[in-house]
Amino acid sequence: MDVVVHSATKFLCGHGDSLSGIVISNNAEFIAKLRKARQIYGGVLSPFNAFLVLRGIETLPVRVKQHCANAQTIAKLSHSIRQLPRSVIPVCPVITPTKQHRIYWLVSVTWSIL
Repeated sequence: MDVVVHSATKFLCGHGDSLSGIVISNNAEFIAKLRKARQIYGGVLSPFNAFLVLRGIETLPVRVKQHCANAQTIAKLSHSIRQLPRSVIPVCPVITPTKQHRIYWLVSVTWSIL
């Protein structure tokens, strides 16, 4: 069974003005139990908070693009500073373009987004 629990409070919303989360699963039985618990205990997002999250999702591509550009700038800068210990220098596919480094970069960027 795959279950993903995601905080939508800051990253999806983008402003930190809504408290929300998302649960996603490929298991119908688990989802049915989750829906039953939601009916008993509450925890349903209000319409206004849903609006705030949707508003933030509209600007998500622009924010992710800027996050990636900022990370790229920091990676290039950190490679140019010789005094930094090697352990704090990020792997960057532009600077170290091996297949393993590109995979590591993709996974790192993906997890930072999630």
